[in-house]
Amino acid sequence: MAEEAEDAIGECGAMKWVRDHRWSALGAGLFLVGCVVALSLSLDTPAKRAQQGREAADRDWNERRARYYSRTGAIFQTEHRGYRIGSYYHPRSGLFPAVDGADGHGPEYCDAYNARIDELLAENGPPPWAPSKALIAPDEVVAALSQADLKLVDGYPYNVNLEIGYSRNPFQGRKDFFVGRLQGRPDLVVIRGDKSTVCILTEKGQHLYFAERIEGQSPQ
Repeated sequence: MAEEAEDAIGECGAMKWVRDHRWSALGAGLFLVGCVVALSLSLDTPAKRAQQGREAADRDWNERRARYYSRTGAIFQTEHRGYRIGSYYHPRSGLFPAVDGADGHGPEYCDAYNARIDELLAENGPPPWAPSKALIAPDEVVAALSQADLKLVDGYPYNVNLEIGYSRNPFQGRKDFFVGRLQGRPDLVVIRGDKSTVCILTEKGQHLYFAERIEGQSPQ
C-alpha cells in the first residue's frame, strides 16, 4: 500500500509539473502574440499614415482650423492658358496652405488629408469660417490682365485707398502700373504691371491671387 501511495503521489506530482509548465508555455505564447500585435500596430506604414491624415482632416474641419497641403510651397500654383496663376489661399475653399512635409508629415498623410478635405468640400461647399471668401476662377484672374477700365498711375506716391499705397511701381522691371477694381467684384483691387503680370488684393491690401505670362508660351 505504501508503494502504491508513493506511486500515486509521484503521478500527481508529475501531472502538476506538466500542468504548471503547460500553462507557463501558454502564457509565454500569449505574451509573444501580444508583443507581435503591439509591434504591428506601432509600425509606421503607408496605410497607417494615410488613416492618420484622414482622421486629422476630420478633426481640423470640425475644429474650424483645416488647411490644404500644397506641393508648390506657401502659394498654390497652377498653369492656365499660358499663364502661371498663384493663390495665397486654396482656390476652391479659401483655406490656408500647408506646405507638404514642412510639419513632418509625408506624402501619404498629406494626400489622404487633402482627399478627405475634398470630400468635405463636395459635401458642404467652402466653409463659412475659411480665412478667405474671395474665390476667383482662373479665367477671371487671367481676364484681369486685359481689363480695359484700369487706371494708369502717372505719379507717386499713389494711394489706392486708405489701406493701399505705393511710393513706386511695385512691379520691378515694368514700365507701366495700372490700378482698378476686378470686373464684377468691386470689393477687390487689381494692380497690373503690364499685360503679362497682375495681382488681385482685398481692400485691406491682402494679396489673394497673381498671374504672370509663362515665357515661351502663347496665351490662349
